[in-house]
Amino acid sequence: MSKKFKMTICEKPKTFLEMKIERKVDGTKLSQSVYANKALEKFHMKEANAVKIPTMSNNISNENEEEEFSYPFSEAVGSTLYLTNRTRPDLSYAINFNNRNMEKPRRVDIVNIKRCFRYLKGTVNSGIKYYVSDNDTMILNAYSDSEYKWVYCAILWWTNCVVFT
Repeated sequence: MSKKFKMTICEKPKTFLEMKIERKVDGTKLSQSVYANKALEKFHMKEANAVKIPTMSNNISNENEEEEFSYPFSEAVGSTLYLTNRTRPDLSYAINFNNRNMEKPRRVDIVNIKRCFRYLKGTVNSGIKYYVSDNDTMILNAYSDSEYKWVYCAILWWTNCVVFT
């Protein structure tokens, strides 16, 4: 490839595809603050007030809502989904919850995705950190959360599982 393209080999890059790489003695942190700030600006949430959690527990609304909205909902979900798949697993549940109504978002869905952006505003520099092990062993941590939800007179069972290596 180096014959066809100009290449530079960087031993310890500080960024990669808008992902910031911070190396310290105890591990490496990956974050996407540049991308997150661009997303906040694109969806006019740069000046929004930050919130402490990305989703609300009372996401119930009228199922038969017929109102049309001009908000770029699928773009907003896609932008935040990009973050969850790389450096922001803390947003996974909220974004995937919003992902359910991509075809015809309701007012509550738009409120929810905007809340995710408000959470992102307050946690823009957060990321995922990989710690250095003392004995070069890999530790697998798994976290699970499940709860009952009362939605539209039916009990739903939600189970979420996140695995970090």
